[in-house]
Amino acid sequence: MNKKCIVYFDPREILTALIYKFVFDLLFLPEYFRVFEYMYTGVEYAFSFEKWIVSAIFFVFSLYALSNSVSGINEIIACTVRFMYCLVIIPTLSVYAFFSNVTLNQIVPPVIFFFIFLIAIKKYEKKPVSYRETGMIFPYFKKLDIIIILFSAGFALLLWISQGMPVVLDYSSALERRYYLRSNEMSRLSTYIFTFLGGIIFPYYFALEFIRKKYFWALVSLVFGIFLFFINGMKTWFFFYLFFVGLLIIFKIKDIFKMNICNLIMLMMAIVLILSFFLSRYLGEADLLAQYARVTVTPSRIGFKSVEFFSSNELLYLRESILRHFFESPYPGGSDFFMSSGLNQSVNSVRENNGLWGDAFRNFGLIGEFIYPFAIVKAYEIVEQNGRHQSRVMRIYIMFIILWSSINTSFFTWLLTGGVIVMILLEKISDHKEDKNVAL
Repeated sequence: MNKKCIVYFDPREILTALIYKFVFDLLFLPEYFRVFEYMYTGVEYAFSFEKWIVSAIFFVFSLYALSNSVSGINEIIACTVRFMYCLVIIPTLSVYAFFSNVTLNQIVPPVIFFFIFLIAIKKYEKKPVSYRETGMIFPYFKKLDIIIILFSAGFALLLWISQGMPVVLDYSSALERRYYLRSNEMSRLSTYIFTFLGGIIFPYYFALEFIRKKYFWALVSLVFGIFLFFINGMKTWFFFYLFFVGLLIIFKIKDIFKMNICNLIMLMMAIVLILSFFLSRYLGEADLLAQYARVTVTPSRIGFKSVEFFSSNELLYLRESILRHFFESPYPGGSDFFMSSGLNQSVNSVRENNGLWGDAFRNFGLIGEFIYPFAIVKAYEIVEQNGRHQSRVMRIYIMFIILWSSINTSFFTWLLTGGVIVMILLEKISDHKEDKNVAL
């Protein structure tokens, strides 16, 4: 007997996606371009009916594909797909529709990437799977979590002192710190540890110890995370802490709204867009606007620029990634800087780094859009499987961090030094009974 093909539509999911896109297109994006128009020389924010129609058609088909792909799959992976939808796909379609310099052929690679991504994701069926059947098993060492926090805090303090004990309290100071680090680089080992601490370890242990109700260690992680922010002014790291607090609130109120967690998260992200709009328009405070755009608008713009550049120039074939020690890049100084400044590079040059579909096209062209989604989904699978001993809020939080870091980072950098491997190790180190009794 043949199985019937069931088309699945969740009206609440469609409504939340429409709300998010409405807010992004009509409030967030025009406000961002109004404030930061000076950064887009030669680009106009303009309505084109033809481009808007194309964008709308892709949006409808992507929403249909999303609704069918996340039905019946692991809840944590389903939320991850929605993160991808809100942070990558909707912004990409919107930038295409409203930015004058983006053409029709440039929207094809991200559309292919997302649909292949959904095909790869669909293998997650809704069935109980023990993490011990799929994940790596590490021996548990009592107090190892605390030792890691203390060691990390000590290294962060020494690093902060070695950099002259800087204090960053505003946007201009943060920018100065970024330029300072470009001209006074740390050693490669220090840079890797610095990134692990600020982008993975401290945010992870802040959330984990908070859920365990060990608030002192959560506070220690937060404080030394702030010290690292003082060094490089990376405000996006702060967003992890705020997102975790938002997740806790959502889990507390989910029964009131009778909605699933994933849809509530999408609504929360729409509220963040609205908040950033009002802070910028009526209070002149554009930090939240800029930080959210950095992971939505900016990667889309760089992705389109990558498609334009590498459609007529030599592809990288991983020569700026895992093969960089064996083969030289065809672009002096690296393609990230060459795309923006050519040979006239300085510490003030804009770095056009990109992940996901933009990185796929840089390395392998259109073929990369068919290959990378499967590799990325496999990485998500491994991270999710090795965290199944933890609470739902912690697992969603972990996947958010992993997705967030993948947006602006090339694939193999993301795996090796961008946090994927480190996150898996932390999940296994933290694997003990204390986490299995957490309600959230």
